[in-house]
Amino acid sequence: MSNTKVKKSFFHKLRNKYRLAIFNEQTYEEVWQMRLSRLNVFTVVGSSAIILVLLIILLIAYTGLREYIPGYPDGDQRRMLVRNYNRVDSLVAEIEKRDKFFESIKAVVQGEVPPSEEEMLQDNGISKPQKVDFEISKEDEPLGNV
Repeated sequence: MSNTKVKKSFFHKLRNKYRLAIFNEQTYEEVWQMRLSRLNVFTVVGSSAIILVLLIILLIAYTGLREYIPGYPDGDQRRMLVRNYNRVDSLVAEIEKRDKFFESIKAVVQGEVPPSEEEMLQDNGISKPQKVDFEISKEDEPLGNV
């Protein structure tokens, strides 16, 4: 029973109306007054805080202020990062090719059979082209006469 009383009193306090008044200190005349409830105050303060946070996020995201955030790279740094990534990738591929070349030279020096050209091409993922026939086929002969 007391638990429901506490809940009712809490919600009742949220809905109670209070009067906010501003007085002139010298004349004690009421300059402005407003009737509020705790729920209204929480709603207005919460909404204002959310709107303020969203405006700050938009300001930072769509202006140059984002470059002043620690750890956030500027445009030049991002371009340099991509360029360096591509360079490193191509250098790794070149090193792998040289390693295979040195392994084949080492095999020849030691008297082992070096890998065939087809095996080396398969290791690189490159297939050896088949023989290409440049002769006109019987099906294409009528097209050649046009």
